Formats: sequence, structure tokens, C-alpha cells
Amino acid sequence: MANPALDAFGKLLITKVRDRVINDWRMIIDGRMKGDRAKLVRKEFALAGDKAKDMLAKLLPEIVDTVLHHFLSLVEEEEQISLGIRVGKTGVSDLREVSDGLAGEIYGDKGWIAKFGNDNT
Repeated sequence: MANPALDAFGKLLITKVRDRVINDWRMIIDGRMKGDRAKLVRKEFALAGDKAKDMLAKLLPEIVDTVLHHFLSLVEEEEQISLGIRVGKTGVSDLREVSDGLAGEIYGDKGWIAKFGNDNT
């Protein structure tokens, strides 16, 4: 049975970090983001061509997921890190205690990406 606190953390991580990062970078790539960094990236893509832009757009979710995997592995492996969450009046002081492996929580048909991720990512 899924732990509500663990799922609450997963939902926040996927919707407020993963999906936002992917969306931000897609907006940079396709020209909807107008900042200095976006202009520099598009300038580089102008030199590299559309194939490079398409490749990055396809790889972007995989890159972000790899970062999340390593972050969750760090939280799991480093004893000096304790990550907790409160859901309503209940909570968990250390997510390691309610997970069989934090990094694995993001994957699979019942993982956080499938449950909470934006279908457009």
C-alpha cells in the first residue's frame, strides 16, 4: 500500500520540479522564453541546427529524471540527510523509513512520474 506522505512528496517533486524544469527548457528551445539565457541557447541551436534542438527536446525528460534519481539516491544513502514531509496532521520525519528505495519511487507504471507527471513531458 502506498504511503500518503511518500506520495505527497513524490507529487511535489514531479509537479513542482520535474515538470516545471522540462516545461521551462521546452519554452527556451521553442522561443517562448525571452531571457538572456534563452537567447544564448537559441543562438547555439541556430548554429547546431534543428536536429540538435529536436534531440535535446527528446532527451530532456531523461536528463531531468536522471538528476532526480541521483538526488533521491543521495537522500537515501547519506545519513546526515533526513527528508521529511507533513501531510495534514500526520507526517513522516524520514522518507527512507517508508520507502523500499527512494530513487526507485519515480519509475514504473505505479511510480511518481506515471502517477503525477504531466503527460506532455
